[in-house]
Amino acid sequence: MIKNKWLSRVFTLLYLLGWFLLPSPVFAHDTISANQVLATQDSEKTFTITANHLSAANGINELTCKVWSAAGSQDDVKTEIMTVNGDGSYSYQVDMEKDHSVMNVAQVKHYDKGMYYIEIYATDNGGVTGLVDSTYIVIRTDSNEWKRHRYDGTNFYEDTYRAVLSVVPEIKNGTQEANSGASFKSGYGYTLSIKSLVASNADVSADTWLAGAQNASTVFPEFDYKNGDTLNGTFGQYNRLSDCTAVNNDSNRSNSVLEFKANPFSASNNRVHFTPLWYPDKDYTLYAEVFDAWTPGGMLGIDTTNTMTIEGTVYDDWQVNNK
Repeated sequence: MIKNKWLSRVFTLLYLLGWFLLPSPVFAHDTISANQVLATQDSEKTFTITANHLSAANGINELTCKVWSAAGSQDDVKTEIMTVNGDGSYSYQVDMEKDHSVMNVAQVKHYDKGMYYIEIYATDNGGVTGLVDSTYIVIRTDSNEWKRHRYDGTNFYEDTYRAVLSVVPEIKNGTQEANSGASFKSGYGYTLSIKSLVASNADVSADTWLAGAQNASTVFPEFDYKNGDTLNGTFGQYNRLSDCTAVNNDSNRSNSVLEFKANPFSASNNRVHFTPLWYPDKDYTLYAEVFDAWTPGGMLGIDTTNTMTIEGTVYDDWQVNNK
């Protein structure tokens, strides 16, 4: 009994000494950080992972990326060494067809065009390894196909169907003073309306087979789009999500309208985005990723841009009359 008490006190003392004297374990995410991790689709088969604005107290020995598709359930997980670029960033291009193909029930290899998960790991010059950051990417395609099998009582038939997504973006401005012909003045707000259409074979019913685009994510030139380096020298990433404000199915066509979510900084809670006052007089181009359009063949998505011209500022309208 006395021996057990003595051992218990010894272990307690050792535990307390270890708590106060031994260094806490350090993981890579404590010494290495990335202010920006991007995954950008390059083509139908490839996308590039980039880690930017890295901070490393003990230096960086190696960065690796772990990639797998949602459809593969980590059966297709790959870990690759990232390449250091001249500007200090690290990148790796993923070839989905080469690295992430899976065998379907017909023993035909195909790669998933849905969501891919990404984790960035780093090893510093002290040999400490750990997770730095994680992100994901949704691979988009603006068309897909699917097959349907039917039996007429005597024979089996295989029908092939195809659907295509198209979008028409339009920048609008409800403030009369902000719009002078084709030009807009900086400091005012504007709206973006994206009309989407999913069209398929004539015998396809949109009500049961198709769904027009439900979401869009828009990035802006004042934040250098996804890169986050602004024209006035600051760093910050920003995007705006959209609401689906209208849906209409007509025969083999599914239509939808996407608009900015309501802006809490708008005096009337409008669906607007305000251009920065400092934006120079030149073209102002929006970049939007439209997605969540669905068919039996999977999700459709597409990228789109729209441009207006900045000419002047709100101060051209908001001035004191000296007379």
